[in-house]
Amino acid sequence: MVATEAETATATRPPSLTANEIAVLTGIAAARVRKLCDPVEGIAKGDVSIAGRRCRAYEPVAVRYVFLRSLGEIEALMGRDTAWDSCVDAVRELDAASDLWPLGRMLRLDVSGERERLDEIERRVRVYLGSRDRWIRRDPGIFNGEPIVAGTRVPVAVIAGRLEAGESPDDLAEDYPTIPPEVVEVATLFARAFPRRGRPPRPWARTA
Repeated sequence: MVATEAETATATRPPSLTANEIAVLTGIAAARVRKLCDPVEGIAKGDVSIAGRRCRAYEPVAVRYVFLRSLGEIEALMGRDTAWDSCVDAVRELDAASDLWPLGRMLRLDVSGERERLDEIERRVRVYLGSRDRWIRRDPGIFNGEPIVAGTRVPVAVIAGRLEAGESPDDLAEDYPTIPPEVVEVATLFARAFPRRGRPPRPWARTA
């Protein structure tokens, strides 16, 4: 089978995440993600086309950086005029399993109290980046290019909608036996990040 132009583009694109994707992965508003990341050198990777839309893309390290900035005590520790670029470099190199995150030469932030939340975010990112570009496709000949699960004619919005309506992953597995469970999760996250045009705005897209 010959790959479509959209398939080729996503297959060769280096891993990156949009503000909307970071928002659904972390629970932090997309507007807040952009406000935190746009001024920091080295995080933004330029614009990409996803789900038929032009979006600014960020390096995956932006997830950890946004998580770090979401902790209330960080601003007090670092000060309003902090050079956050150096903080990003430290976060990029850290061991995610460590409970002490370096903020500079002398400062360490204890994130043990947020360990459960952090581990879940890291898990989501691994699953999402591991499957998104392989399994989410757009084909102009199928539902006018609406994002679908690769190898099927199932729109990601349908999967997300059924789960939101109260159906279980087991229900979907019975109806779509060729779609792995982790892909159901990825499709749902993708649909939340890129809702169908005209749908009501989601809470995570509101201005912080």
